[in-house]
Amino acid sequence: AGKSTLINALLGGRHCAEGVLPTTSAITLIKHPSLDFVRSAASHVVVADVPVPWLRDVHLVDTPGTNTIDPHHTALTHDFLPRADLVLFVTSADRPFSESERSFLAAIGAWRKKIVFVLNKADMLSSSAEVDKVVDYVSKHATAELGEHAVALPVSARHALHLKERLTSGTPSHCLPLGTDLMPPAVSSEEQLAASRWQGLEDVLLQVLQSEERLARKLHSQASM
Repeated sequence: AGKSTLINALLGGRHCAEGVLPTTSAITLIKHPSLDFVRSAASHVVVADVPVPWLRDVHLVDTPGTNTIDPHHTALTHDFLPRADLVLFVTSADRPFSESERSFLAAIGAWRKKIVFVLNKADMLSSSAEVDKVVDYVSKHATAELGEHAVALPVSARHALHLKERLTSGTPSHCLPLGTDLMPPAVSSEEQLAASRWQGLEDVLLQVLQSEERLARKLHSQASM
């Protein structure tokens, strides 16, 4: 689904391995270098220190996901779910909402997590009408599974990452805050559309992370354990 590319786009740099085959084989907890992380003896968590300022307020976690042939990957992801404040549910435009993803969504719904649905690789579709069709498909099935309204946000993480790298001129020390306008470096209509769509995703993330409801949701889910 391009999950690691999406995380790299959020971070504004290539911090997670990317590839055609599933590349995440463990829970990767991405944090600011100034913050501590206490590891349990049985932990399968790989810790990555990334000096992005907004990571001082939140840990970002890259999981193996569920759409792989390795059941160990799926088990790791399910075990980590109860600890999450927010879930980015990433599905791919070329194979949206697979059966394993549907099953995974049921598990997330049971924990009453805040979920943001992301339709990645929207640039692979031939037209805006086709994107709308796939967005409607994912939103419809997610709504049916959760029993509450769900909307999928179409993005191209690949384009967003390229735009952020262009905006910072490839300087790793220049970190962009969430919500940065990516229109200035966009030189084509395709990149402008990608910038606009990505802005929509980061705006939603900012709203969720800055909401007082975030703490209430966390306390509620912990009480249900």
